[in-house]
Amino acid sequence: VAISDGGTAAVDNSGTLEATSYNSNATGIVAYGKYADIDNSGDITVSGYDGAVGIQAIGVYGVDISNTGTISVSTDGFGAEASGIAVEGSGYINIYNGGDIYVTSTGDGGGIPLLPYSEGADGVGMAGISEYSEGGQPGIASILYGPNDVNVVNALNITVNVAGNGTGMLGVT
Repeated sequence: VAISDGGTAAVDNSGTLEATSYNSNATGIVAYGKYADIDNSGDITVSGYDGAVGIQAIGVYGVDISNTGTISVSTDGFGAEASGIAVEGSGYINIYNGGDIYVTSTGDGGGIPLLPYSEGADGVGMAGISEYSEGGQPGIASILYGPNDVNVVNALNITVNVAGNGTGMLGVT
């Protein structure tokens, strides 16, 4: 976890990370700051009951993520959500993935490979969302502010196997 109130939160990982929560959420790497930079070349395995995220970053003005390791994320709680890489901010977002990402959300404990539908048991491989809010009003986006580039680039495999809605890659500005 890297947190910076006034600057850049930076994380550089080349080892093996494992995070497990039997009753709540689990996250492998987290960075939060005005700017967030994460460079991962290690393997990340995350398992959570209510939710799980491999790499999560929130950068107010900008985020840079580079992943060349393998990310495996799984959840099994009712309506639980899983994400390989999840990024939010109000500025630019650059995500590069050169590793394999595996995301599984079974919802209510259903089996693999064919899952029964379970509302809310959603999953996404990689997502970058940049939203500008005027006047400190979260959720009210403005198209007048100017461009906030969101670049989501994938070079290897993303596998999303969920009982709800599944998305391989998402880029929103």
